[in-house]
Amino acid sequence: MRVDDAIEKYASGDSAAKVTISATIKGAIDLYTDHIWREDYLLFPMTEKVLPKPELEGVTRNFNEVETRFGPDFHDKYERIVEKLEKSFNTNRKGGV
Repeated sequence: MRVDDAIEKYASGDSAAKVTISATIKGAIDLYTDHIWREDYLLFPMTEKVLPKPELEGVTRNFNEVETRFGPDFHDKYERIVEKLEKSFNTNRKGGV
């Protein structure tokens, strides 16, 4: 079952669809947790060793420009969405359901 179908079923009163939604959220949590770990401990340190300082500064500048376009509350907004989903589906960032 696709997650959007599960959400519709859950909204219509089918509490069993919560299992599909929770599993999907857990999968996303696992994916992003692994992704962030790889960035923080592999990609970024390697990039800092390989790229010349001017290029690294350019990359940092580009990241900052993108962050500015998203707005100052971008991260907080999505943090609140995650917290709401965690409460709604009785899960947490460690993947517990």
